[in-house]
Amino acid sequence: MRRIAIATSATTFLVKAYSNRAAAYNEQKNYPKVIADSSRAISLNPTYANAYINRGVAYYYQGNYQQAIADYDKAIELDPYNANAYHNRALAYTRLGNQQAAQANQRKAAALSQRQLR
Repeated sequence: MRRIAIATSATTFLVKAYSNRAAAYNEQKNYPKVIADSSRAISLNPTYANAYINRGVAYYYQGNYQQAIADYDKAIELDPYNANAYHNRALAYTRLGNQQAAQANQRKAAALSQRQLR
């Protein structure tokens, strides 16, 4: 049992390390590295919503809005209370010209943000 616990905590550490580095690469606008590190994090833990959000941001800035939306969809499936995922998905829908979906996502993001302030 101890080996399983150590392996699990090591995997958790790696997932967060890859995801955090991906976020730093996003700040540097190094989108291929964001995608690579986020994908590594996802391969280690496919239920880690932040990795999908990081990768979605990179896809968005590369102009791959459909792939960004797919990653935001997955992040929302995993964490339906994540306002950032809804906000980012609204931006991608805006770029695709789908104003109705963009507005619905922005309203959801705003409602979640208000809820978190309470």
